[in-house]
Amino acid sequence: GERSVLERIARRYQTPRGALDYDPDFGLDLTGELSAAFDPSRRASLESAIAREAEKDEAVASALAVVRLDEARVAFVVTLLVRLASGPLRLVLRADAAATVLLAPGV
Repeated sequence: GERSVLERIARRYQTPRGALDYDPDFGLDLTGELSAAFDPSRRASLESAIAREAEKDEAVASALAVVRLDEARVAFVVTLLVRLASGPLRLVLRADAAATVLLAPGV
């Protein structure tokens, strides 16, 4: 169901690209993105990459990502809106130097 799609999408941001032998194009490790400068151009590029990664899932028709730094500037908070055949879903992820975690799945 929808929950399993959201969990599959979230795993994409916890997996470094190339880590899966059977799917070398799977993944976008957000923890590795924290070391780069975060200016408007970098933000737009990251939002685009996050949306494209979600769209690799066969259940996702389209995706839109919004990325912001938390107040301490030590983590990204990603709001991802995905459109499935059953309708839109929203998930919120937090990525810091240690991990990427799913904070809020659902509509």
